Amino acid sequence: MSSSRNLKSESRKPKSTTMSFTPVGKIIPHNIKKSGFGRQIEAAMILKEFEQILCSIFGDAVKFKIKVVSFKDGTVKLSSLSSILAQEIQLREKKILARLNQKFGQETVLKIKFAV
Repeated sequence: MSSSRNLKSESRKPKSTTMSFTPVGKIIPHNIKKSGFGRQIEAAMILKEFEQILCSIFGDAVKFKIKVVSFKDGTVKLSSLSSILAQEIQLREKKILARLNQKFGQETVLKIKFAV
């Protein structure tokens, strides 16, 4: 009878189950790609970096004269209150694009366009 007791007591013990957790850092990038938000996030990052590059070249006052509007299909679109500043940006376009592409990968940003 002692053997039947052992069987009963063993069957009452909960089975051990191990759960494995996936780190959030691995889930989020996958879900972002899957949902299509990846491009929007990248565009926002490019626009923010573009603004920082302009401030580093022209000073913080540039924020009041230039608005970084959008990034789509390799083009950063700007709106400018100053035609002189717009010309300065066009003259330095290659340098600005090189800095952006150094950070985000070759040929991510192809050109700068001004919205009218």
